[in-house]
Amino acid sequence: MTIRSKLIVGYGGALLVAIIVGASSLLALVSWRESANTLAHISSQRALSERIRAELLSLTNDALEFSEGEQEYENTFWQADKQIDSLLQSLKDSALTEIESEHIQGLRETHDELVWIMRGNIKERLSTATDDDTRLKKSQLRLEEITEEVTDDVDVLNQFYRDESEAAFALANTATTRTTYIVVAVVIASVLTLLLTIFLLRRWLSTPIIGITKATAAISSGDFTVRAPDGANDEWGKLGADINRMAQSLRLFESRLRDQERLAALGEVAAYAAHNIRNPLAGVRAAAQVMQVDLPQSESRAHDTLIEMIACIDRLDVWVQHMMTFAQPLAYQPNPIDINATITATTLVSRNSLEAKHIQLDLKLHKTLPTVSADSSLLEQAYSAILNNAIDAVSDAGRIVISSDTVDNNNGTRDIRVTFADNGPGVSAEMRGKLFRLFASGKDNGSGLGLAQAKRIFEAHKGTISLEDIESSGCTVVTQLPINDYQLSNEK
Repeated sequence: MTIRSKLIVGYGGALLVAIIVGASSLLALVSWRESANTLAHISSQRALSERIRAELLSLTNDALEFSEGEQEYENTFWQADKQIDSLLQSLKDSALTEIESEHIQGLRETHDELVWIMRGNIKERLSTATDDDTRLKKSQLRLEEITEEVTDDVDVLNQFYRDESEAAFALANTATTRTTYIVVAVVIASVLTLLLTIFLLRRWLSTPIIGITKATAAISSGDFTVRAPDGANDEWGKLGADINRMAQSLRLFESRLRDQERLAALGEVAAYAAHNIRNPLAGVRAAAQVMQVDLPQSESRAHDTLIEMIACIDRLDVWVQHMMTFAQPLAYQPNPIDINATITATTLVSRNSLEAKHIQLDLKLHKTLPTVSADSSLLEQAYSAILNNAIDAVSDAGRIVISSDTVDNNNGTRDIRVTFADNGPGVSAEMRGKLFRLFASGKDNGSGLGLAQAKRIFEAHKGTISLEDIESSGCTVVTQLPINDYQLSNEK
């Protein structure tokens, strides 16, 4: 996961927290608004019911006054009745629940009964003139009862409004409590998110930066073996991998620079040896040959000593020649070549050495190898050095197997691989790490130049040479040359 993806995840978490807080706040606001609307409606309805109570009591009083003979209260009654009827209708139209409508209907029925009694009293006044009217007295008693019923009906309606108010307050309290819990939970989550963010920032930023800083500081001081952290699958991991590749390249460059320094020193030694050693050695060899001719045959010990002296001088001269050759730059002449043909030519040169030790040579060459652009003479020199080391390593009647094939690399390229396997005593653990270095040799009379020169040749061709790890005895040298096009760069 890249740092951008990690930041997107962090932003997504923060956005989720914001959405939760916003949604909970919106729900709380909706609940509070609903509760406020309910309370406002209840307050309005309650005030209206109290007004209706007062008006109905006044209307009842007008009806009583009329029943007692006060004729002027008739007009007052009907005027007030119209207003009460309008108030009742308004109260009913504003009802929000069926229960509220039923309570209002009971109040209206009480009002209708009051109007019915008033009309009955008017009718009685028109039909009789007697003062002792039992029916009017009954209506008066009923009017007094209606006064109590009006109060009871309004009290019932007010009780309903009180219950509704408590329910609205409970809803608001519930919304407040829920919002409080959510806010507290969000605060806790935010604190935990902050701690997690600090931890992740330390893991995603601080730790990689510290590791990369230490690695670059070590590299700048010349330690190219250090490795930057490159395990993360993000930009820091890629940066660490790039730094490691840079360190590896610098280490390889340093190794090549040291080799160049060794070659320069070797060139000076070779020049000095050629000037100050070879000419005197040639004189000594010539003198030994003359002495060998002049000595009588009876001096066998002297003859043997002179022969050994001449052989030692010849070996020393060959060693000086090898040093001079190794110190010289490689002369490239790249051409399309067949690796199998180059290997075959190399084995023909070493045929006498193979036959002298009765060594069995097996060639397992791939028949359809592609051609590569390389210097055939340099490759013959490298393959010859490897083969001669194998011949020296195996005992009489030993076995050497040379095979060739193609291999696919992890980066999508292909190489031609050639292996030299022998059944000799193998290479010691101490020698394995420095076998291809200059002057490093596992043989008593070895110069340590052959395999070092072979390594130099393969590296010049952008190839590799190495020892293969095997559990049994013997030694296997593996060489690889890239099949893709490349440009050979001459050594200076």
